[in-house]
Amino acid sequence: MRTSHPALGIVILGIIKRFGEKLKVSSANQVRRLNLVCKNDAFLNAFVNTQLVTQFLINIEDILTKSFNEFERSFQIRL
Repeated sequence: MRTSHPALGIVILGIIKRFGEKLKVSSANQVRRLNLVCKNDAFLNAFVNTQLVTQFLINIEDILTKSFNEFERSFQIRL
């Protein structure tokens, strides 16, 4: 992750890592709750949706980096 100050990047990466760990715990708890109250097919749909959102949020750094790089490339082409 690029920042104006290298130490800031380390802090941000730490926050993202802790956020990802909390999301894993939260998603596991959500799955347990859903398993208690949902029918089998509804559980599977909810599980897949929860996992997709969790993976997206865990990989947010890679997604943002790719987005910013594409934006920078498109901006440089115009100049």
